[in-house]
Amino acid sequence: MRASTWRRSAARALDLEDRIGSLRTGREADIVVLNPKATPLLAFRNSRSRSIEENLFVLMTLGDDRAARATYVAGRLPHENVREEA
Repeated sequence: MRASTWRRSAARALDLEDRIGSLRTGREADIVVLNPKATPLLAFRNSRSRSIEENLFVLMTLGDDRAARATYVAGRLPHENVREEA
């Protein structure tokens, strides 16, 4: 089952499909925007990645607070990291 189908099914099961389960306009969402080039080490390692899975693994193992570019909570932007990229 695709992730998008699973999210919609979970929202439907909770009777919340009018509020969550997709990124459509008017829906609630908490999102973190990640910067794979936030540090010199991340930039170096990600330049050699061959897949999105590898990029995500690098972010999970080598990333820190500098990799979080922005955080959205219920569609609002309470945090934005405006540091220069490496």
